[in-house]
Amino acid sequence: VPAPDAERIVRDISKTINMLETVRALAAARAAKSGSWRREGAASPAHDLARKTGTTVTKAKETLDVGEKLTALPTLDAAARAGELSPSQAAPIADAATADPNAERRLIDKAKRSSVGELRDECARTKAAAEPDDDARHKAIHRSRHLRKRRCADGAAELQYRSTAE
Repeated sequence: VPAPDAERIVRDISKTINMLETVRALAAARAAKSGSWRREGAASPAHDLARKTGTTVTKAKETLDVGEKLTALPTLDAAARAGELSPSQAAPIADAATADPNAERRLIDKAKRSSVGELRDECARTKAAAEPDDDARHKAIHRSRHLRKRRCADGAAELQYRSTAE
């Protein structure tokens, strides 16, 4: 395959995969509401989706979250359905645009011209700016605190901790 054709193939396949991931997120969010995950003995909708798709619970939870939020974010929904955004781009945009719907278009545009890391940073700044009340932001962070443990391939264990700074 000539290099220009290979580049086109990568671009077209990536767009198709992004579209399929969006459809899966929307369908998974709808399926989660049906409660079928309980009947299948899963601990949560994310656990069920992770098992069915061969991914992590964290990624499955992110997929479900995006699927739920897309219906309230029409510009993001259209861009995701068109394959313009990867799941790694859609997730932080959905989170930030839920906090500040006016930032939706700007964040989509940012995704098209920056790295995922830069996009995540901008989305974090956008979300923080949407809650100018320091006390309310502190309480929101406190509500989202967690401690997660995972096993590593080499036998080690890792912890991820989220809480307020103090």
